[in-house]
Amino acid sequence: MNSTKFKNIAATLLLLSSTSFSAADEIPVGRIDALENLIRVGNLAELDWEISYPASVSDEDLDVADTDVIMKIRVITSAIGPASTIDFGVQLNGSGYQQFYNGVGESNSSYALTPGTVVAETFVSAGTTIDILARHSQTNLPGSGWVSSSDPSQSMLVRTFRNGDSTLDLAGAGNQRSLAEILAPYSKDGVVTIGKNEVIHCFELLTNRTRARAFDLQDLITLTTFEQVPLSK
Repeated sequence: MNSTKFKNIAATLLLLSSTSFSAADEIPVGRIDALENLIRVGNLAELDWEISYPASVSDEDLDVADTDVIMKIRVITSAIGPASTIDFGVQLNGSGYQQFYNGVGESNSSYALTPGTVVAETFVSAGTTIDILARHSQTNLPGSGWVSSSDPSQSMLVRTFRNGDSTLDLAGAGNQRSLAEILAPYSKDGVVTIGKNEVIHCFELLTNRTRARAFDLQDLITLTTFEQVPLSK
């Protein structure tokens, strides 16, 4: 969100005429207010200008916002067995962990997160690094057991899907559904069909042994949506 006061109406109109538009659903929205009731040619006018750009995240880096955005994180599922719990939240720019959930998984009768439940909605400024962190209560992972969505060394533990990606038919541990079954509402014919400013993260939080039966990338599955910031009132 950018807000600037201009003293010269001609400069403001020039800025308006130079704004670029890429598609019908990607047009920046804005407002311009004059503090005077009547503006005459040749007079200086004090104007208040505000613009909100369409939400965008880089294809090369799914964890950095290109513009100011409203970030919404939804839980698709947490399949961790009836006796375990998970903790997950987010760090912005590498500090200040914000917890979004600490509780049981879908096979526990106390689980209350229906698919698509929004657990976080927050403003994120352009250039902010977004890091989703999660940990299994019975983790076998080394160290603290935290898994990061943006740590390259843990890329095997977090599978990301964008619109147009092929899903992965990975069997679930025990009697749990396969990953493809879980992602069925978000895909068609094996191809992910979500918004272009959305990303699905599939976390393995228990083990880093990729051939283990427990390695199923469904301990936590989230859908992150980046929405355009509304103009301030």
